[in-house]
Amino acid sequence: MQVGVQENVLATIHPKSLSYAQTEQMLKQLFDVYQLQVGLNAFKYMGKDKTYAYARVQQQTNKISGHEFKNNITDQLIIFKLDGEDWKIWTTTILNIKFLD
Repeated sequence: MQVGVQENVLATIHPKSLSYAQTEQMLKQLFDVYQLQVGLNAFKYMGKDKTYAYARVQQQTNKISGHEFKNNITDQLIIFKLDGEDWKIWTTTILNIKFLD
């Protein structure tokens, strides 16, 4: 597994999110098998209310090494919630996925 990557990703997720434990498990499985390059192609802030902030994100994921993997671009809606003074990911919905291979 890539040292520190899983911890860095988890630091962006709200610790009280219902998907935190599931995401932690998924990241361990993913990083045990693959080395991936993940980047943001686009980030559009949509607004906020008293509890949440909303953004539309286009994320590209490419395999560097590991088993068979389909490089892709996902269009996502991400909902953030404050954790102290930091906005962290509360939940994510994939709106569309485009496979590049």
